[in-house]
This record gives sequence, C-alpha cells and structure tokens, in this order.
Amino acid sequence: MSRRTIRAMLTAAALLAPAFASAQTQRPVDPNGPLVLQPISESWVISPDVKITPLKHTNQAIVGASIGKMMEDTFFIGAAGYGLVNGVDGMRMGYIGFQMGWVFSLGPRVSVQARGLFGFGAAGVPVALDDLLPVPVGSPLTTKPIRIRTDFTIGEPEVDVRVRLSRKLSLTAGAGYRLIGHADGFARWLRGVTGNVGLQVNLK
Repeated sequence: MSRRTIRAMLTAAALLAPAFASAQTQRPVDPNGPLVLQPISESWVISPDVKITPLKHTNQAIVGASIGKMMEDTFFIGAAGYGLVNGVDGMRMGYIGFQMGWVFSLGPRVSVQARGLFGFGAAGVPVALDDLLPVPVGSPLTTKPIRIRTDFTIGEPEVDVRVRLSRKLSLTAGAGYRLIGHADGFARWLRGVTGNVGLQVNLK
C-alpha cells in the first residue's frame, strides 16, 4: 500500500469522525420507550359561602362551606355542609353531602366553575292550619305554626364565576337550584333557586 493511499484513508477518517460522533449523540427517539409520568398538581381548598334562597315562600340565608382537593386547578372533589341561619317562624334546615366540580379557565384571573352537591339533610318546617287549608286571614281557625321534622335527600347543582384575588384567595359568585326528594310532602317548601357569594382559599 503506497504512502499516498494511506494518507488519503487517514484524511477521509478525519473528515468522517465528527459526523459519526454526531450520529451517536443524536439517537432517534424510541416510540416504544418507557412512559414518563408527571406528578399531578393538587392542593386542599376551603370555600365558605352564603346562599340566599326561598324557603317556604320567604327568602332566607343558608351558610356553609366545602373542603376538598383541587387537581390541576381543573377538577374538585370533596364534601360540603350548610345550615339555615335565623329561620323564619323557627324554621330549621341543614344538609351535608359529597361535592365535585370542574373549572373552566377564561383567562389568568377569571374562570367558571360548575359543581354539584349530592347528599342528605333534615328540616324543621313550621306548619299552620292555613298552610294546609284555605283559611281566611284573621280567621279564629288560624293556628300558631308547629314545627314538623322531615328528612330529605338533596341534589344541588350550581355555576359560579371565580375571580382570583391572589395566589391563595379567590372570590366566587353564582347561582344554582336545590332539588329535594323524600321529604314527606314538604319538598315544595324546601326546593328552589339559590344565589351565592363566597371565598375560595387555597391551602397549598
């Protein structure tokens, strides 16, 4: 082998070495490679709120709160409980249940959340004779209301607008409807439209 041939081979090897090294570094992605799982972002959230709603034809206030986990600021799952404050004619009402919802972002600070509560509760409903019979107002047959207890099941869907005030605090306001079942004939006095305003506190 002549010196010219050896020199040509060495020159070719020197020119091809960088390309070979680059091919070794940039390996193709294997579509059948291992799946990489990313951790889900989640945090505990507490949401106290006040609901204004008709109970036995009178607008009254119900207060309560929900607590649960918010995942990826998109899905909420938890529990909630509410109670009637200063019920008219001594009326009482309270309920608890499982709650879940979804959040739909409208921007960096504003979002819409749809959620629903499914549970059970109890109420003390004031009932007078004129609630059951067409007794004229002021009639001597009109009696002082007596409170009758009834248990019930509840489904309460609602839609809220959420405005982020800071990284941990948001303001919410919205409306919903309270569905009542198994209330021994008192459902018509316990169900109804709700309007609410509250806060959402991120504990993370």
